[in-house]
Amino acid sequence: MDTYFRKPLSYLYFILFIFCTIGFGLFIYFGTAKPLTEWNWIDILGEGLSTIFVGIWLSYLVKSRPSGHITYYMFIGLSFLFFHLWIDTLDEFIRLPKSSVLHSVLESVPFPIGIIILTYGIFHWHKEQTLISKHMMKREWNFRDYRLFDLLTPLANAHYFKIQLEEHIQYKNLDQTHAVLINLTAFNEVNKNYGFKEGSSVLKYISQVILLNIRPCDLVCRLAGDRFVILLPKTSRQQANHIAQKVIQAIQYSQYYGTKNTTPIPINAEYVLTDLNHDSPQKLLISLQQQLELAKRSSAHSVEVTP
Repeated sequence: MDTYFRKPLSYLYFILFIFCTIGFGLFIYFGTAKPLTEWNWIDILGEGLSTIFVGIWLSYLVKSRPSGHITYYMFIGLSFLFFHLWIDTLDEFIRLPKSSVLHSVLESVPFPIGIIILTYGIFHWHKEQTLISKHMMKREWNFRDYRLFDLLTPLANAHYFKIQLEEHIQYKNLDQTHAVLINLTAFNEVNKNYGFKEGSSVLKYISQVILLNIRPCDLVCRLAGDRFVILLPKTSRQQANHIAQKVIQAIQYSQYYGTKNTTPIPINAEYVLTDLNHDSPQKLLISLQQQLELAKRSSAHSVEVTP
């Protein structure tokens, strides 16, 4: 059964097309065309658009999900709904005898079958999303918006971080929440020596290293370029420093090998941190940036480790 669910859905499209064609043929064979005066344009518009939109749902489902039992159940359920709406649309143009068993079957049977199968698929989709949400720990808090995901790394972007900062600044205990800014030092040299493609791979790798070295309750986002930000809730300054230092050490001890390299690419990093006692996320990030410039000059928070 599992092997069956791994098959592509293209043949199901073909089966749906065959059923819709058969339905159309049955209407043509057993029915009679309605005169134009009997056409209900509101019903035609409503049922026709509903058919089109369910077809669009089917297309999005196939394009956005890999094959699997959830995709199959949702596709089959939506296919029954599409067939039901297709028959309803045909019924606006072609009249079947009301006493016909065929009319009752085509009108009444596909819809409940589709709803049952689709609901079963959504039930498993719900379980799937629950597991995915667990995997998204440390990358998102209390809301999800794909438009705020970083295009390069598996993290949210700076705007998502600002939204979370805004919420904490307004409602949380500011003294026990800290923000950490991590900067990869001399990252331009990585791009220069190994190429931008390798540099992008380094950023993806570092984002995973950070995720592995923070707590489940923390949030990490990519700020911009070679900089990452971490939000540490319910954390004293001493604890925040300890966590940040461990992250820096993990980054610098990590062994990242390029595509064509037999020796690891050296990666160094530094950090600064602050509490959330600022009027706005913008001012907090400006404060972190200013501290980072001072740290660069003094190397006060840089932990130099030779890989």
